[in-house]
Amino acid sequence: MAVVYSMATANPEILGTCSSIIRDSRYLRIPNGGRALDGLEMTRLLQGIQVQMGIVGGGSHLAVARSEDVERTARLGLYA
Repeated sequence: MAVVYSMATANPEILGTCSSIIRDSRYLRIPNGGRALDGLEMTRLLQGIQVQMGIVGGGSHLAVARSEDVERTARLGLYA
């Protein structure tokens, strides 16, 4: 069934992947119970927070965090 559904949609399903990345980030504070939510519920819970992938911790660590907590990545940089 999933194969048929994925072939019938024009857009890939990325909400689950994004919510997993956000849920597992140690640089975001998720309210109690928030880590058990699915993608749509997580989106509603965090709707006022802007997240971005970038350099965190002042080093070469690449992660997802609040937009104001990340630095831009270099075009050809190497990150851990």
